[in-house]
Amino acid sequence: MLIKCENPTKFIISNNNKPINADYLTKAFETARNKSNYFSEMENPPSFHEIRALSSHLQEKAGIATHETQTLLGHTSEKMTKHYQERHEIIWKEVNKEILEKFWKTLEDSEEK
Repeated sequence: MLIKCENPTKFIISNNNKPINADYLTKAFETARNKSNYFSEMENPPSFHEIRALSSHLQEKAGIATHETQTLLGHTSEKMTKHYQERHEIIWKEVNKEILEKFWKTLEDSEEK
């Protein structure tokens, strides 16, 4: 249960009014994810950590202030929140066609040996 504290910028996550730790969240997420069978075909289904990091990234893309995301994630530093927001974009680089063809040819030749 997510409940708002007296301080409007703080949140507490509890289970039966008792604090819970990150390990509990990770295991509870894994149990729920596996019961759903939604990711049963995947060799490496997403973890709680990955979903949490993606959420942080999507909040950034939506224009939500970093300090607000920081509060929701429970981070003590903006640096950690920014770390969670990194590495979610696929960055494409143009490759010279001749170099790429040479690479594939070399790979095919090595497999034939």
